[in-house]
Amino acid sequence: MRKLVLLLASCFAACGEEDTKLAETQITLTVNADDTLRAKLDNLRATLFVNEGGSWTQRSSVDVPEARLRWPLDIPIVARPDDASAQIEVLVEAYANAQRLAQARVVTRFTRDRVTFTSTQLFECSRLCAEDSCHGESCAVCSASGECIAVAPAETQDAGTAREEDASTLDSGRATVEDAGTPTLPTDASPTPTACPANACAAPYVCLPTPAGYTCRGQFADWPMPDKTPSSKVQPSYTATPDLVTDNVTKLQWQLGLPRVYPGCTEYPEWTDGTKGDVGELCTRPQGKAYCDNLVHGGFDDWRLPTVIELSSLYDPTVEGYQIDHASFADTDYGPFVSDSTYAGGPSQVWGVNYYAYNNYFYPNYSGKIRCVRAGAVPTFATPADRYLTAAEQVTDQATSLIWQRTPSATMFTGQPSDAGVPLLTTACTAPWRVPTINELLTLVDYTRSKPAINPDVFPNTPSEPFWGLPLDWAAAVSFETGELETYEHLALVRCVQ
Repeated sequence: MRKLVLLLASCFAACGEEDTKLAETQITLTVNADDTLRAKLDNLRATLFVNEGGSWTQRSSVDVPEARLRWPLDIPIVARPDDASAQIEVLVEAYANAQRLAQARVVTRFTRDRVTFTSTQLFECSRLCAEDSCHGESCAVCSASGECIAVAPAETQDAGTAREEDASTLDSGRATVEDAGTPTLPTDASPTPTACPANACAAPYVCLPTPAGYTCRGQFADWPMPDKTPSSKVQPSYTATPDLVTDNVTKLQWQLGLPRVYPGCTEYPEWTDGTKGDVGELCTRPQGKAYCDNLVHGGFDDWRLPTVIELSSLYDPTVEGYQIDHASFADTDYGPFVSDSTYAGGPSQVWGVNYYAYNNYFYPNYSGKIRCVRAGAVPTFATPADRYLTAAEQVTDQATSLIWQRTPSATMFTGQPSDAGVPLLTTACTAPWRVPTINELLTLVDYTRSKPAINPDVFPNTPSEPFWGLPLDWAAAVSFETGELETYEHLALVRCVQ
């Protein structure tokens, strides 16, 4: 199933009792592009126009940044009560470095109590086929050959024939507006960040204003989780310079070229033979925070100590030794690395991540290596509470694009065929569901909670037990009692994902 990425609504305020019909009078537009064009794009804008008495009026406009582009892109367009049977146009524009590379138009109409599916394909054009002020079927769009052609009615577009279905027969896996609540989208496509509400985020996670609202930076993954495990949804991609590594998926930028001795740090490693390393090779969390706050590196001075989920995003299970991309992070030696996250069950205890025999764990007064981070993708939802869309027995995480079973397995599974009488992990999920990877599973951990370490409203009745994650040869599970990654588990529960 494709991920519900954004929602264009012509209903801006409460629409009265007829709101109950909204999900039954809508159009779902699927936007696609070829691989060459996809690789260039860093932003997509969709704008809704409605024909009112022969005059086209803009109703809403939404930007989708690069981190949120999931191809093909589903855009539900929802009617307000007086829009039934109205003619509409959706203008789709694709950008790279603020330059418009492609533009498509879909002209169709709402049909009362119906859900219509239609689609369009983006093609790169050397010139603009129609002025922005042009609307309707008299305008032109770019074709696969790069030439301008007339807009075809939605029912006969080459990219896909429109079809209508009763809302009652829709695939239960496809999210509708009812899953997200009645939306209120800004007419301004690029709103400016607003101030954070008081006490919006639990310590130590800092409230960060965003164009749509705010996020608690680093409490969760505000981006798709990169993972080289073959079954994962998103593969990692890095761009390295001599001073830093940019994660092209998460948009986090990582310090490259770690010092042997950190300024301001006083801790030292102790080896098994009784010898000690140099003072300052390791840092406590307060020392690490101070080091990153004062760091000027690669032309930037806004470095910070990363959180545990940010450090976890670098884990690479496909390599031997230090399980991190060796080509991009050649400076990784012994760890582990200190995070800015504290354990909810004991705030004096600090989370660390070890890429050698990958795990995460918490200790009081913890010390280790430091790799500072900066920047990061910004989520498009308004508040952390809007992160999840719940439909029946599945939950869509709008930041990671992962779709989860709301209720986990009721029985334990084993990764060891020798455990007679216990069902094998390979039988736990049936298509389109699958067993999640460790990194995907870690995106569900709420590090401000314990017993269970997960949002109890979105995932009710989650037991404080270990849950399986891939790769299987690591026999690893995430404990939802604490959020800790446990290795060599023989029995664990499963929460399937797609």
